[in-house]
Amino acid sequence: FIILVQSSFFMHQSEIFDSFNNNANFNELDWINELDNDVPLSSIPIKYRSYTVCLQAVMLDGENFEYVPLEHQTVELCNIAIENDSYAFTKIDGSRFTMTEMIQFYKLAYNRDRDVVNVIPQKYLQYLFLQ
Repeated sequence: FIILVQSSFFMHQSEIFDSFNNNANFNELDWINELDNDVPLSSIPIKYRSYTVCLQAVMLDGENFEYVPLEHQTVELCNIAIENDSYAFTKIDGSRFTMTEMIQFYKLAYNRDRDVVNVIPQKYLQYLFLQ
């Protein structure tokens, strides 16, 4: 059964790219519709991962954050990713955000799932419990 599902998924991906290659009018909305059909963001060519496409992908599944181009990794997208997957913060490049923003990400993740405390960097743990 798993092999059939995977095979079907890859056939669908192939159809997507064939459709794109045969249709110069394939646009952002088409990619968003593909996301709604369970196509992961990692399957969409990077040049078509606009902010809107990435936003939709992260709203559908926080794990998609890993495939969001750096230029689209905003505080908004980080928060949405964490709201949909508590561990999404592990994919955030901490050098791109202030310490205050990182603390907010960790607090959001911790408030959703207390188990994330095991993977939050030690230097930030003290801030989780401050009001």
